[in-house]
Amino acid sequence: MSKNQQNVTSLPTAYGSRNAEITVAGDGRPPLREDWVERIFAVLAAGFGRQFSDQWSGVDPAEMKSLWSRKLAGYFDQPEAIRKALDEATNAKFPPNVGEFLAICQKHYVSRRADDRFRVPRGTGRETFNPDVVERLRDVLAGKVSA
Repeated sequence: MSKNQQNVTSLPTAYGSRNAEITVAGDGRPPLREDWVERIFAVLAAGFGRQFSDQWSGVDPAEMKSLWSRKLAGYFDQPEAIRKALDEATNAKFPPNVGEFLAICQKHYVSRRADDRFRVPRGTGRETFNPDVVERLRDVLAGKVSA
């Protein structure tokens, strides 16, 4: 793929939207960005063609996209999960509805909790500290040396 050619399933990595002040079900999650929902629909339409568009005939497009935006609210920081879901969905026999697409996204969701490698162990009250590190920290805090 050339540098100028965009991956068909690519999504922006930074979250920002004029709808960011709207939350879903009072849980603090903003709806998925409109441009992300548009991209999801573009990829699914490209993958399924008329089969995808016929599935939604008679449905108000704005209402449908609004529903998808709200249902996928938990994925506002998960562009990779959405990309993988799009890859998986476009390999299916039939285009997904919002519930099916959400289920695919859930398989690829990456928890944002701290990795165990970076967790600070709970103290027992008997911790020991490396004296060199303690001395260096005192010097940094006192302004004697830079960090």
